[in-house]
Amino acid sequence: MNHEQFLGIRNGEKGIFLFSGCSHKGIIPVLEYSKQLFPGEKIAGIIAGMHLFSATDEMRKTVVGKVIAEHPTMVMPVHCTGIEAICMLKSELGDQCIVATAGNSYAY
Repeated sequence: MNHEQFLGIRNGEKGIFLFSGCSHKGIIPVLEYSKQLFPGEKIAGIIAGMHLFSATDEMRKTVVGKVIAEHPTMVMPVHCTGIEAICMLKSELGDQCIVATAGNSYAY
């Protein structure tokens, strides 16, 4: 794939919320491109499959570190992120990492 689709929504002064299905090319390019599209805006939320389920521990650490470096208010890692990376994000971000479950609704 030479492309990635994601949705960025500006939520007033809170910042940009990014939604990505399964980030085959990685969540890092999504973060970088969104900063080009919304210069100077805070990335407030990341709701995404981060495609780390089969990644190496080193790759997981790199990606989790880059996500944390953005200082998002909330991160919701879904499906293909994989349990190891979800646990890493939850360990680092605490309540700012929301483990999404089917059938629930979330408001921010």
